[in-house]
Amino acid sequence: LFAFVLFGIGVGLFQSPNNTTIMSALPRQHMAVASSVTATGRNLGMALGVSFGSILLTLQLGSEGYHGAVLDADPALLALSISRIMVVSAILCILVALLTLER
Repeated sequence: LFAFVLFGIGVGLFQSPNNTTIMSALPRQHMAVASSVTATGRNLGMALGVSFGSILLTLQLGSEGYHGAVLDADPALLALSISRIMVVSAILCILVALLTLER
């Protein structure tokens, strides 16, 4: 629950100022296209994130010797695998945040 709250706060603090910056940098006649491109990028990012996470989970479980259905995996193995994936995700988020700060 705490992770979801933290995620919601992070998205709220990032998404709105980011969209405002994008929209204010464009002439008024291009705002509709920019809004569409921004929404498409956001949806594509979410879809790719879920896909990438699923691939990582399958690979991580396979590297631990488990090759069955994810839902049938031992809860401890599943928790360990998801924890490792969260560490990789956190590193990627930190790198993107640093790139954003550089911008």
